[in-house]
Amino acid sequence: MEVLQRFDNFLHSIEFTDSPIIKNTTLTFSPNFNAIIGGRSSGKSLLFNILGKKINNRKSQIEKYGINISNANVKSFLDKDYKTMISYNTHDIIYINQGDIVNYFENKSLRDLINESGEIENHRVALEFFKSKKQELSNIIDILTSLYGKLYDALNSNFTFHDKDIVSILDSSYIFKTILNIENRNDSFRSSDDVINMLLDNTAKFEVNENWTFTPDEQKIITAFRELVESKKGSFANLKSEYSKKENFIEEVKNVIISKNANLDLKGREKEASNQRLAVLKDNIKDAFDIALQIRDHCRHFENYAYGGVQEISINEEVTVVLEVESTESLKGKVFDGISGVNSGMNLYEALTKLALGEVKIKNLNENSAENLAKKTFTNIKGILESFDKPNEYLKYSEESTSKNNSPGYNSEKYLETILKSGQSKIIFIDQPEDNLGNKFITDKLINLIRNLKFKKQIFLVTHNPSIVVYGDAENVIMCTNNENIIEYEQFVLEEKDHQKEICNVLDGGQYIFEQRARKYNIKKIIQ
Repeated sequence: MEVLQRFDNFLHSIEFTDSPIIKNTTLTFSPNFNAIIGGRSSGKSLLFNILGKKINNRKSQIEKYGINISNANVKSFLDKDYKTMISYNTHDIIYINQGDIVNYFENKSLRDLINESGEIENHRVALEFFKSKKQELSNIIDILTSLYGKLYDALNSNFTFHDKDIVSILDSSYIFKTILNIENRNDSFRSSDDVINMLLDNTAKFEVNENWTFTPDEQKIITAFRELVESKKGSFANLKSEYSKKENFIEEVKNVIISKNANLDLKGREKEASNQRLAVLKDNIKDAFDIALQIRDHCRHFENYAYGGVQEISINEEVTVVLEVESTESLKGKVFDGISGVNSGMNLYEALTKLALGEVKIKNLNENSAENLAKKTFTNIKGILESFDKPNEYLKYSEESTSKNNSPGYNSEKYLETILKSGQSKIIFIDQPEDNLGNKFITDKLINLIRNLKFKKQIFLVTHNPSIVVYGDAENVIMCTNNENIIEYEQFVLEEKDHQKEICNVLDGGQYIFEQRARKYNIKKIIQ
């Protein structure tokens, strides 16, 4: 076996002792290209999965064989003695099981390619984007149901005004009335307080930050700005004080009026009570119209909201991983799915107004409350929200086509080429890659990739394809045989005559490939 010097911690060897199904042997691996070949049920994939388990790779499928491999021990280049297991860093290993590549596209997950290409952080950022989109959609639903709750309360308020109240208001009896009301500015004042305090706090932090310094002129600007903010803070304090005085004065006047009206005659008190009921009615009508306008605007936003999103992660100049959640479903339709008596011709605002008035019903629930609407809507929209947790992943190629509209074979070729070119790994394991690859790709690209990579990475490849083994110049060929359920692993080299014959017996077309190799490299023909 030809050994090219490598000094990174490649997988050195494995020894099998006293196994009930594997003949005692020690396999010493090439630090370059190790080809694993054999007939059907000869133990090729078994060895592949044993090696995966012994390097503690999560993708090993050794469990499906149901065998005990505790009597197999491994050693790395840097180890002095054999161990039951070697742990490599996750990014040191590419481990691709048979059929994995096609499954990546069918499952719409390319995380292994992303990780192997060193784009883990960009992938994390992309997932955070979808997390924020999920929260954004949840917030929009929360606002919708909250506004509906206010509309429900407003439309179910008391809008009754009796004839007796009208007679009392029109009566000539004398009452005292408030002629001045004051706008409630408490929320505005709190917001302005926050702005001023934030400016002063951030100015102080800005002035002492360790990452920059200021010229005398810049320091003057900072001082002048701080003085301006302090001046505005003082003016604002005066404004709040004046407002508070006015508010207290009007409240005192109202209390005086209430007291005076309480001492009026019966008709005067009836007139005062009717005026109070009229004021409540006006407030209820105003609230109903205000909330109706708010929910109308939000319903329009909700119906037009495109909840999906796209993020792209560039792997190299030819390939980009795309993460996508598509806006394929109608949000309005999801809400309507929870309400009986509505039709697709209605807009959402009309449907929610009817719901608040009791003209239609929430399905399978007794009340048309905001809580029930929220419960039903989130149940119906659960699938959309969950799609943000696992966005579809696919490849976009330089020619602007994508893995979504290309064949499994073409996608497999692009995936394998990309992960081999871009990988940061030190050891590569691939089980029968040719199953989904075209012959042209194998001869034109894959073999050259292997020939170039094997001097930088250790390669383990299970294959039936003689071109990969022979043209790839495998330094170590592991022949797998199964004799009466006892598996034997032997090591061959391409240059030995007897080994070539054994290889040709296992790999269809092997003799022709050896002859072509001999002509190409002017090697004396060994097989006669």
